[in-house]
Amino acid sequence: MNHIRTKPPPSTASFFFTSVAGVDLILWASGAKPNNATFRTTMAASLDEAGRLVTEPSLLVRGSEHVFALGDCAETGASKTAYMVGAQAPVVAGNVKALADGKPATGLKAFTCGTPAMAVPVGAAYGRGILPFCGGIQIGNSMVSSAKGKTLFLDKTRADLGY
Repeated sequence: MNHIRTKPPPSTASFFFTSVAGVDLILWASGAKPNNATFRTTMAASLDEAGRLVTEPSLLVRGSEHVFALGDCAETGASKTAYMVGAQAPVVAGNVKALADGKPATGLKAFTCGTPAMAVPVGAAYGRGILPFCGGIQIGNSMVSSAKGKTLFLDKTRADLGY
């Protein structure tokens, strides 16, 4: 167990064409598979090759009359981020209400993802990001750390959850 407490030697890592010295550990978090166990058998025909539910522009699962998908389990063309699922949720809520009110599925509101935005902090003072305008503008350490690096948007998440 002593090896767990041993700090690895610092090294240098490159992120977005910039080197950051003193890196102890990098966790590469890409390529995750969706947790589709609940619908793998009942909705297998609606899954794409990655195991995500294919959706119509309204986020209605293709081939379904009343099942919607959003977030990581859905193939919507959008990035798999909290920001995007936050944009998808009001579309789904409005479309569920529209169906409940008897409106036809052909008149449902479409979700459009636009240009992706992302900010990836590396500690409190470093990071890189891309903003969703002018074809995607890259931002650096000071903007990412002031926008996201200090709180990781936890204050917004807590407010969204009612805390």
